[in-house]
Amino acid sequence: MPLRRNDDICDLQNLVGVTIAMIDAKTQRRVLCRVTFEALCDRAQIDNRGNDWMWAWQTYMRAIENIASRNFDAGRMPVDGRIIVNTLDLRNL
Repeated sequence: MPLRRNDDICDLQNLVGVTIAMIDAKTQRRVLCRVTFEALCDRAQIDNRGNDWMWAWQTYMRAIENIASRNFDAGRMPVDGRIIVNTLDLRNL
């Protein structure tokens, strides 16, 4: 897993999602990753939490970081400069 969390700072944006900064262990380059608002709401609904996207973020934060790293490893191209974690990624947590 070449990506690791840069720090505890994250950018939570209602209707957008959560952006986190991670570091590529090989190059020490900063990589931005975003889990979409829709993915967080969908995950919360699966867990019978309505649209509580903040709950989904807090509950699955580490798993989301791992998914972002796997997406990076797999060469998924960044969207707007960010590695994206979407609903399909969170479905089987």
